[in-house]
Amino acid sequence: MANSRVLRFLGYPSFFITCFLVSLYLTFPMDVIRPRVMHEMTKALNSRKNPGPYGKPGRITVESMDLYRFSGLDFRGMTIHDVTTDPDPAAPIVLDRVRVRVGLLGLLRKQLAVSFNVDAYDGNVVGDAVLAGEGFRELRSVNAHGEGLAWGKVAAVRDKLKVPAEGTLGGEVDLTLGKDPKDANGTIKLRGESLAMGPGELTLPMFTGPLTLPRVDLGKLEGLIKVADGKTGGPPITLTGTDIQGAAELPVQVRVPAEASQLSGILQFKLSEPFLKANPRYATVFDFSPQMKQARDEDGVFHFRLRGTVGRPDAKPDRSAKVSLGK
Repeated sequence: MANSRVLRFLGYPSFFITCFLVSLYLTFPMDVIRPRVMHEMTKALNSRKNPGPYGKPGRITVESMDLYRFSGLDFRGMTIHDVTTDPDPAAPIVLDRVRVRVGLLGLLRKQLAVSFNVDAYDGNVVGDAVLAGEGFRELRSVNAHGEGLAWGKVAAVRDKLKVPAEGTLGGEVDLTLGKDPKDANGTIKLRGESLAMGPGELTLPMFTGPLTLPRVDLGKLEGLIKVADGKTGGPPITLTGTDIQGAAELPVQVRVPAEASQLSGILQFKLSEPFLKANPRYATVFDFSPQMKQARDEDGVFHFRLRGTVGRPDAKPDRSAKVSLGK
């Protein structure tokens, strides 16, 4: 009898609390909080960069927003326009669905633990991140996995290349960060499958006009970037395709913002003999470009030394710049 009274004592309040939470979840006034959520997200986006007198502020729009697992939100049709420092609007980032959930216990330690699940560009990215500092605007760690992202559908890529691009990208990110970029440690793995680009007209800095490009098979991308004490290193990033083979060593000194990170690396690539035979005009085209002619060695490999920043890289021909593939 005593046990049954205890069960009734615990059961009735639990039942009513459950009913209350379910009813609150089902009748939550999303129309009331949606403007506030959108305002805070847009505010956070614009806090990253000043558009200046000629730029445009960033903005975020969504088609719908719903609750997700009590402590999260489910966005559908999210479009992100980043801040620009010039009058031209930024190429939008279009996300089909974004599910974000906050870990409530982390708030006791003045940290915001966020789990996310994003569907975009035919692929998916899932992971966790920890934010801290004033307004939780400091990213302290991120662990994420992505697969099947169609890079040719990304507006920024499409607008930059101006030629069709095929294949998918994926990888893993496992980074621990701090208040200072020198505290950054972790790894970034890159993967690409069935990559290709063209046909179309491609604009390259080393050519005075557009370069008519056939379909080029880029093949497979593999890379492992190791981050330690705010610097990146690791084995070369490789590209192995039927028409082109390439490799790059891209050591970076991490800065804030990321596009200001200092770059010092090497890039080399070679077009395959079957590709050159099928497209003989390319041998002549390269001879007319002083930079390409200076970069090509006796084996037909093009070598470039990279300088500048991640946001504004500068490539100079240098036959002495060679990537060690360890083979």
